[in-house]
Amino acid sequence: MPTRLTAAAVLLATAAGLASSARADIVDMYFSGAGQGQVVRIEIGERSISTFAGQLMYEITETTDTPTDATTDAGGDWDMLGSQAFFCTDLFQATSRDTLPYTLTGLTGVPDSAPMSLATASAVESLFASADQAQFAADAPDELATAFQLALWEVVTDFDPGAGRSSLDISDGEFRASNPLNEPLSGSVLAQIGTLFDAVGSGESFGGEIMALRSPVAQDQLTAVMGVPATIPTSGSLAAFGLGLLVAVGRRRR
Repeated sequence: MPTRLTAAAVLLATAAGLASSARADIVDMYFSGAGQGQVVRIEIGERSISTFAGQLMYEITETTDTPTDATTDAGGDWDMLGSQAFFCTDLFQATSRDTLPYTLTGLTGVPDSAPMSLATASAVESLFASADQAQFAADAPDELATAFQLALWEVVTDFDPGAGRSSLDISDGEFRASNPLNEPLSGSVLAQIGTLFDAVGSGESFGGEIMALRSPVAQDQLTAVMGVPATIPTSGSLAAFGLGLLVAVGRRRR
């Protein structure tokens, strides 16, 4: 499986567990291809397109962080560079195979065209809690990766905190999805989407940190790390919790 991006150390947790960037940390990366997932048909208002829903693989080529002495002294081989799986929040921009700088930010910093509210960001966290990082696995079922991306798009687009779970419907609202032939999605995908939406309804809490990578010219992306401390010092660099996160990352490496 791709090594999970450990950039959570730069994020400052809010009371809701949502983060914002402590400083303008930059990750240079480019889109390298699709991972697990499926082609679907989506509708946004009156616009209809066929697109891939699932893991988006990026190659990280450079970061602004410098490993701390603590990480080096512990003998840790902490390296953010390489292939990572992401899920996107932005339906109105495309991936880019050009290497671009992405700014690490919190959930309320994306999508850059219409940043989500705290309530919507909390709902996104519930999706991550329900999926429990399985959506990032190299061998994740295509149906799961597809369901997670569609559920994420639906929450970002249509979630109404006043209506809660009932505002989430993949076949109705501003955002809608079907198979490429404009027929209902498979029963497996729909069932997993329903489970993810139920997590939003019950307010499931994610036991980690979600990192948003924002670009003004390409799709904004999300990844996550489990087991990150609830409170993160604002003065930390990308490596401030490198040693602690190394343990979490190591457990997911294959």
